[in-house]
Amino acid sequence: MSDQTRAWLLRLVCAAVGSAAASGFARMSLPGYLHGSVQAVRGAEPATLTVGESGRQVLALSIVNAAGTRDLSVRMDGARVTSWLPAVVRLPGLAGIGFEEGRFKAVPPGKKLPVYVVLAADQARARLELVDASDGSVIRSAQIARGKVHGLRHH
Repeated sequence: MSDQTRAWLLRLVCAAVGSAAASGFARMSLPGYLHGSVQAVRGAEPATLTVGESGRQVLALSIVNAAGTRDLSVRMDGARVTSWLPAVVRLPGLAGIGFEEGRFKAVPPGKKLPVYVVLAADQARARLELVDASDGSVIRSAQIARGKVHGLRHH
């Protein structure tokens, strides 16, 4: 077998293994972990997000700052709200945005914000509120309820 053929076969095998691994990660589903997104738009209807029926649940939310407020707070009774901001690794699109005690600071309009809501195993439902931190007004709310999950939720 020539060196050129061997190199071509090696590339083909590496591409097949890489494609199979990527496909496996794309289909991976962790129990108790869901993703959804909420647009922070003033006056929009309250959103409803459904999480699993039992056990501790983690809801990863992408909140889009469509309201244009610079400081956005996330309030929720009975659940823990966290974010990975400020990021350990400097990310170009998130530079300058801070997160402390449920409040994002210096948020550009249209920016997606990562929020993780952790619901305890015994918590039946919760209400999430996106608040303009400058004046305390509620921009949008979302009900998080337990039930059968049928795909991702985007509002």
